[in-house]
Amino acid sequence: MAIREHKEILESGVDEWNDWRYVNPSTRPDLSGSNIRIRDLTGANLKGADLRRAIMPGADLSGADLEGADLSGADLMEANLEEANLSGADLREANLMGANLKNADLGDAKLENAILYRADLKSSKCVINCIWLNTLMKFASGLMTIDDEEAGFGFDSAERTFLENSFVSTSMSRLEISLADPVSTRAVYEILGALNRLYSKVSRHDLPGSIIKIGVPE
Repeated sequence: MAIREHKEILESGVDEWNDWRYVNPSTRPDLSGSNIRIRDLTGANLKGADLRRAIMPGADLSGADLEGADLSGADLMEANLEEANLSGADLREANLMGANLKNADLGDAKLENAILYRADLKSSKCVINCIWLNTLMKFASGLMTIDDEEAGFGFDSAERTFLENSFVSTSMSRLEISLADPVSTRAVYEILGALNRLYSKVSRHDLPGSIIKIGVPE
């Protein structure tokens, strides 16, 4: 349950909030379940904050420090999280529909079951085993058959590989990814093949678009 004082300080403005965080570095903000009405949270220090099930649709959190914050189940629909630090944040089951995550740091973030429909992840930094891509890759891996061989490329081989210039749009069935750390050519083609097979499955449901790409930067 949110601490009323914490919510009141936050809604007084980012400057006052950040000053309070500076003076009280050992206090973990508890804003869980809050309907946070202030929309301008640009540059807010929310590092490690408890924001479980917080209601913040449309909030401007650009450049905010949310490292290690618990945002599980939070409503961040169409929020602006551009250049936000979300490394290590818990975003499981969060609603990020239409959110702007351009240039956001999502390293080690937990995004299982998060809603990322129409979310813009362009140039965001993610880690394969901690991002929405994990579920997609596991499903794609299950579709893989390489010349009827029992062993195929395992996506675990790409764990901890950073993603760059990623973009996803389910409305267009479009997924483009670049891997910052090069993997083998064989691995790239096997990932691409798996994702294309996945697309052939979902395209039967009349989803528009046809582009799924994965590769290493040139």
